[in-house]
Amino acid sequence: MIEVAPRNATAEKIEQAIYRVDREKKRELLAHLIQQNGWFQVLVFTRTKHGANRLAEQLSKQEIPAMAIHGNKSQGSPHARFNGF
Repeated sequence: MIEVAPRNATAEKIEQAIYRVDREKKRELLAHLIQQNGWFQVLVFTRTKHGANRLAEQLSKQEIPAMAIHGNKSQGSPHARFNGF
């Protein structure tokens, strides 16, 4: 038997919410949501690598541990190393 999820369906255990916010308030809202909800693992997609770096830096300044993951890391970067399979 083959089952296909309906187009644009979300996983059952995923909660989604939409927040309408001005562009310049997005980072502030994200930091607030992370702190308010006690989230310890959050995956945020950004439009650019530079935006990811800026967001990680700003969250870190607010004492929210963060790092940007993208393809622009040098081979010597500790985040670019892979330790086995």
